[in-house]
Amino acid sequence: MEIQEKKILVTGANGGIGTALVKALLDKGAAKVYAAARSTEAVAGRVSGGAGRVVAVRLDITDEDSVAAAAEQCGDSDLVINNAGVNRCVGLLAPDGMAAARREMAVNFFGTLAVCRAFAPMMAARGSGVIANVCSIIGMVNLPVNGTYCASKAAVHSLIQGLRAELAPKGVRVVGIYPGPVDT
Repeated sequence: MEIQEKKILVTGANGGIGTALVKALLDKGAAKVYAAARSTEAVAGRVSGGAGRVVAVRLDITDEDSVAAAAEQCGDSDLVINNAGVNRCVGLLAPDGMAAARREMAVNFFGTLAVCRAFAPMMAARGSGVIANVCSIIGMVNLPVNGTYCASKAAVHSLIQGLRAELAPKGVRVVGIYPGPVDT
């Protein structure tokens, strides 16, 4: 996808990958970047450095009302980058493994799905758009010290495949991004 003059939503814009995405999109000539995070203060620096092309958006992807409000505000997005995520760094059998798994699935899978469900109909109605979901290479194999996160990202991998099949006939592309370790 050509980025020049596009309107783009980046979830999790306050983290390391999100920060890099916003900067790269601006460098590539995006017309507008919606920098979304649970707190607009968390992305204030991106707004002030964005030469009027960055809009702070309050978005908690685990909150239905927040997702609906973001979809209304950013419904003109040509590209949605689902980058928000959480990693509790625990094994499946760790004492806090169940709590970690629930939180990671709530954010990484269900939150990503909620954003896709909110934006896909608008893109399908236009017959164009791209949804890019940040997954992880360890969604393809489970590492015992990070088992719950790996499982949540495996679910995202399956989500990408399913959405791609459902949205392709409607002119909407769905892609997965599978980074390795990132120091965020």
